[in-house]
Amino acid sequence: MEQESKAQQNCFAGIGVISSTAILLVLVSLIDGWIFVRLWRWFILPTFQLPALTIWPAVGICIVVRYLTRGRGPVDKDEPVWKTIVNSVAYSVMVFLLGALIHWLAR
Repeated sequence: MEQESKAQQNCFAGIGVISSTAILLVLVSLIDGWIFVRLWRWFILPTFQLPALTIWPAVGICIVVRYLTRGRGPVDKDEPVWKTIVNSVAYSVMVFLLGALIHWLAR
């Protein structure tokens, strides 16, 4: 009985970590977009007379730039290759889902 309780606690802890990560990812993306809109209005508008940028396209641009410029960081020689592949695929899927969410919200 105690093992079942421990398994449930681990399951709920995992769900909490996943949902917290998703919420933080969306929140950080929105903050990045807001900052990008401000910088766009301060520097790009007066200099190049381009149209104003709204929050949703700015968030999308920030996501794409972050995805394209993301560094892998130091390579851990002790880490198995499969773990590196799983982490890369998981990151790509999360970026795609976040981009899909932003696209859906912008419509």
